[in-house]
Amino acid sequence: MKSNSMFIFVVIGVILLVVLTSCEKTPEQLKKEKLQELRKEAQKQTQIRLNNTEHLVCIEDSDCTRVRKGCCGCNSGGRSTSIHRDYISYYEDVMNQECKEIFCTQVYLCDDNIQPKCVNNKCVLENDELAKKEVIEIK
Repeated sequence: MKSNSMFIFVVIGVILLVVLTSCEKTPEQLKKEKLQELRKEAQKQTQIRLNNTEHLVCIEDSDCTRVRKGCCGCNSGGRSTSIHRDYISYYEDVMNQECKEIFCTQVYLCDDNIQPKCVNNKCVLENDELAKKEVIEIK
């Protein structure tokens, strides 16, 4: 009888252990959920506008990457901005579509010391005060 109750106790313990460990989320899953939460919030805040800024939402610096701001990048007389790395392809497709008839001058205006950062859950370029004030929106 004691052997059966010990066996049942061990089985229940193993089941509880499996259930508890399977419910635990990995840091990557938690980050992804937080990012989705922040993007939903960004969408709510921009519902009134035609464009949105969810491509700027980030959690950490590694989420952000540097891209051209508008039709002409900093190596073509324009400037750079920072967006979430998941949106690079979409962002470039939008820019290429909107800028297909635009010609840029070949003037190098890039500041290689300015790096993409996540500040207050928004991708910005570090030490670029103009970029912090201006937000580029994509449809």
